[in-house]
Amino acid sequence: MPTVEAVDTFAEFLHIDPAGIEVVRESEPDQEHEPDIAFAGVVRHRPPTEDPWWGPRDAEGMATCRLKVGRLREDGRPYVQGARWQANRMPGDIVVDEAQAETIAREFLRTYCPFYDEGLQPVPPEVLRRTSRPYWSSFWHRETDTTSLRMNLGMRLDDGSIVYNCWYRTGLTPAAITEEQAKQIAEEQWRAKYPEQELVYEKTSKLLESEFSPTRGPAWMVTYRRGPEGGRTREGGTERVWLTIDAVTGAITRAPNFTPPKLTREEAQRICEEQWLAKWPDEKLELVRSAVWLDCELSPSHGPVWYLPHRRSTEGALPVSDPDLAVCIDGLTGEILRAPNLTKPKLSETDAEQVVESEWVAKHPGDQLGFRSAKALLDSPKSPSHGPVWVFTFWHVWDGDPLAAPRTRDVEVVVDGLTGEILEVPDLASKEPK
Repeated sequence: MPTVEAVDTFAEFLHIDPAGIEVVRESEPDQEHEPDIAFAGVVRHRPPTEDPWWGPRDAEGMATCRLKVGRLREDGRPYVQGARWQANRMPGDIVVDEAQAETIAREFLRTYCPFYDEGLQPVPPEVLRRTSRPYWSSFWHRETDTTSLRMNLGMRLDDGSIVYNCWYRTGLTPAAITEEQAKQIAEEQWRAKYPEQELVYEKTSKLLESEFSPTRGPAWMVTYRRGPEGGRTREGGTERVWLTIDAVTGAITRAPNFTPPKLTREEAQRICEEQWLAKWPDEKLELVRSAVWLDCELSPSHGPVWYLPHRRSTEGALPVSDPDLAVCIDGLTGEILRAPNLTKPKLSETDAEQVVESEWVAKHPGDQLGFRSAKALLDSPKSPSHGPVWVFTFWHVWDGDPLAAPRTRDVEVVVDGLTGEILEVPDLASKEPK
C-alpha cells in the first residue's frame, strides 16, 4: 500500500488533516499471520482532542502511534486495523476508574471506529494485573454469514492510553452446517466409535477461513473434556480433545484416533525384553511402568503406542543424552517405533581427541584454544545412527569489544563415537559469545 494512502486512511479515522501526520518508519507486514495487513509502521500526529487516549505528547505536542492498515476483502477499501498509543514507560497513579473503562471504550469506538453500532456485543471485560500496571481489556464482535467484525480495545488505567485492534473480514464463505448439526455429526460419526472413553461434551466454536477446511472456509471445532471431573483418563493424554468439521460439507477434517491397542500390556513388555533389552546384557535396566498413549504421533496411523520407560543402574555407565530410557511400541503392529541406542563408542577418548586436534584445532592456528573437558554421550541425536558421540569442550579467547579486555567462552566439538567423523564444530569467526 502506498504510504500516502495509509496516512489518508489514518487521518480519516481520527478526523484530522493528513498534513499533520508524519511517518516515522515503515515495517514489513507479517503476511503469514496477518494476510490482510497492507501497511505497518510508526507515525506521529497531533491529537484531535485533549483526551488521554493518545498517550504522552512530546515537546511539540505530538503523539506517537504504532499503526496497521488493512484492506477489506470484497472491495479492497483500506481501514485502520490496529492503532497503539500505549507507550513503554514507568507506571503511574491510577487515573481511570475501572468501572468507567467500558464507557470510555464505547465513546472511543463510537467516535472513531467506522464499523461501530449499538448492536456490537461485548464479551465480559477483564482487568489484567501486570505488576503495578493495571490494564483493562475487552472484545466486541458481530457475525453474519459472510462477515466477521471483531474488535479489541485495551486501556492502561494509570494513564488512559489505548490499544485499538479491528478485524473486519468480509466476503466469507457461508456455513451450510449449523452448530447443532456439527455437534450431531461429532456424536454420530466420531464419539460413537469410542464408547469406552469418558468424554464429556463441552462446546462448539466456529473457525473462520480455517486451516482445517480444504478450501480455507469455515469449520466447526467441537471440544470434549476427558473424564467426568476433567482429569486425564490415560497417561500421555490431555484434559481436552478437539475435532474439526468442515462447515460447508460436514466432513470431519481432524479428529483424535482413540483406537485401543491390539497388543496387551504383557505382549508389549515381552517384545521390549526380547528385541531391545536382550541387546544390552551388560546393562542393569528395570522397567518402571507401562502405559498406553492413544492418538500418538509416533504411530504411522496416529494410533495407540505402548510407552515403557526404564530405570538404569549400571555401575560406571556412560551417560545417555536423554535420561528417559523409554521404549515405544506400536500398539497395533508390535513394531518398536523408538528405543534408546546404548551402543558404546568404538573410539577411545584418546583417539577421538587426536581426531579433533589434527582435523580441527590444527586448522585454527591463530585462535587461542584450550582444552577443558571431554565426555561421551550414548543415544545422541547428533549421531546419524543415534549412537554414541564424544563431546569436547574448549575455551576460546573472544575479542568481542576492541576497547575491552578479551573474554573467554566455551565452544564444543562433537565427534561420532563409531566412525570418528566430526559432526559439529563451532563458528570461531562469530563475534557472539556462546
